[in-house]
Amino acid sequence: MVGILREADKNPMAQVAKRHGVSEQTIYT
Repeated sequence: MVGILREADKNPMAQVAKRHGVSEQTIYT
């Protein structure tokens, strides 16, 4: 999860969420 958050700092949230198979809302919570 930490890796996803770090990646989201560098890339668009929608792109990161799609790549990891989670929703954008999951990343925000």
